[in-house]
Amino acid sequence: MENTKQLSASQLIKKDLKQAYPSTKFSVSGDHNLVKISWENGVNPCEVADLLAKYKYGKFNSSDDCYEITNSRKDIPQVKYVYYKREMSEDVLEMHFAKLKRFHYEFMKLTSIDEYSEELFKRWGVRCAREYILRALNGRKISNQKKV
Repeated sequence: MENTKQLSASQLIKKDLKQAYPSTKFSVSGDHNLVKISWENGVNPCEVADLLAKYKYGKFNSSDDCYEITNSRKDIPQVKYVYYKREMSEDVLEMHFAKLKRFHYEFMKLTSIDEYSEELFKRWGVRCAREYILRALNGRKISNQKKV
């Protein structure tokens, strides 16, 4: 019974993703009570998370070390976990690196996207331009570390 529920959730997730983002190719797979989604470039992971939240019937509470059922629905199949991951192609990363090098002093001195920068680490809490770009593209906060 569990596998049938997971398969149905996977199928509906794939359908929702195709409808919402027709130009992005998603890979959707499932195992037991989780569905994994991956894609390259394109859609922001935060948007995907919002779209697919209805397919998770709860969340893990790390304070109490338990899974809480907080979103149970009878109208759609749901799973315990929905994981998603966007990969960024090297050409997209290099394009963003080139833009950063043109407009931001901290990046102008770097010769490579993976070059360690003490200045980036002190100011933004990232070790290299790649880490900065990936955080920004994935919607994660990059806060200025400098004391003003």
